[in-house]
Amino acid sequence: MSEQTPGGGGSPQRPAPQAPVFQTTPNAEKYVLEADAMRRRQLRSALLHGSDRTWREHRKVWPAVAIGVVVTAVGIAGITMADALQIELGNRRAQEREQVQQQKEQEQQEREQQLQQEEAERERQQQQASPGPSVPSSAVPSVPVTPSVPVSPAPAP
Repeated sequence: MSEQTPGGGGSPQRPAPQAPVFQTTPNAEKYVLEADAMRRRQLRSALLHGSDRTWREHRKVWPAVAIGVVVTAVGIAGITMADALQIELGNRRAQEREQVQQQKEQEQQEREQQLQQEEAERERQQQQASPGPSVPSSAVPSVPVTPSVPVSPAPAP
């Protein structure tokens, strides 16, 4: 069965003409230039930011930067606190040394006072043991101690 034209003629119908596969575009040169410019921008961005990074990945960097700043701040604070603790311990040790020194000085003063008191007590005891001339000898009449007459014992009854 072949196709026939409506007029009854026996010749087959011809297919409609098709458009060519590679059509020329009126602005072909413009598209080529834009593609070249885009490729240059991509290469420049890759060189500037590294081939693995794009501008979309910059948002992933900020949390790491913030964490780094926080860690650095905590580290600095820790070092500062350690130094402050060392200074405080040094001050306490100095105060303890000063207190010990003051105690030693106080004990030394107490010993000196005790020695002075003991010395004064010894001097008083020496003065009491050997009485000195408290009454002048010219005021006391001299009386012979031994009697010239022998005293005989009294007869027993």
